[in-house]
Amino acid sequence: MPMRFFAGAILAACLCGVPQPANAACTEIFTAAQLQAMRDDRAGIYCLRADIDLSSIPNFIPIGNSAKPFTGELRGNNHVIRNLTISRDLLAVGLFGFLDGTVVNLSILDADITSTGENASAGILVGSMIGGAIRNVHVDGRVMCALKCFAGGLGGGLSGSVQGSSSAANVSALTNSSQAGGLSAGLSGTGATITTSFATVG
Repeated sequence: MPMRFFAGAILAACLCGVPQPANAACTEIFTAAQLQAMRDDRAGIYCLRADIDLSSIPNFIPIGNSAKPFTGELRGNNHVIRNLTISRDLLAVGLFGFLDGTVVNLSILDADITSTGENASAGILVGSMIGGAIRNVHVDGRVMCALKCFAGGLGGGLSGSVQGSSSAANVSALTNSSQAGGLSAGLSGTGATITTSFATVG
């Protein structure tokens, strides 16, 4: 399969968690339905309180779009989201569609992300990161684009700050005009940084 790989400032990962205020107010997330409902308040602060299996949602709807990106915060508390499955014709496909907020201390495993749209961005955590911060987030699974796209394991396009994160996803793009990379198809925006993060390819 033809693809081009992004080579950025990718170093060895720090797998340590990011400290969080013990009593900081947040909306607690225990179930798959509650996770999907985050799209109803895209500026909220959320805390995972359990590992979540998304196999009950056969085609998850990404949180945040170009008109209303996710600008809040998701605190994973070192929990795991499993079996995230998305197959959609959208501009950005991932757990988050468009992200301009913060995600910390989270793993997403056994994900299956398929973009069927033209000129889309696809990744397991985020389709298009337009700002904000990602810290200590680790993903694996599969990301695939059927048409011209920007595909990455963690995110299709990354901006803002990415630190201490990793991807072990299988990333594929089916057209010569696509861009694909283990962690991301590339950086976007001025001042975007990736530090202490890496991708492995199986």
